[in-house]
Amino acid sequence: MLHGGFGTVEDFSNQTLELSKQLRVAAFERPGHGHTADNNEPFHFATMTQYAIDFIQELGIGPTNLLGWRDGAIVALLLPISRPDLVKRLVCVGGSLNPNSVPAQDQDWIRSGTPSPSEKANRIW
Repeated sequence: MLHGGFGTVEDFSNQTLELSKQLRVAAFERPGHGHTADNNEPFHFATMTQYAIDFIQELGIGPTNLLGWRDGAIVALLLPISRPDLVKRLVCVGGSLNPNSVPAQDQDWIRSGTPSPSEKANRIW
């Protein structure tokens, strides 16, 4: 589960309780958010996406279902572009995406509205 900007894992407390009855649920707070220490790093979606990749790899849970809310939804959309092997399904809520905020090689794909390069990212949960 990927929280929104400046959010915490507690943003998902109701969903975590319900989903954990049937699924393994994992959530983390990105550096500079929630209960983590303040840092001087600028917030970039590429950096936040890498934190999510590192988290998934460290737990060994890929391919996994991702639920992202607000900024977390943007991270969830960007993650399978670079690591489709880590994503099984996506649920994105309340995210917005400016094509200019992603790497140039992916901007045409986003503007085209065509399906993701990852078949796994297109399956309905």
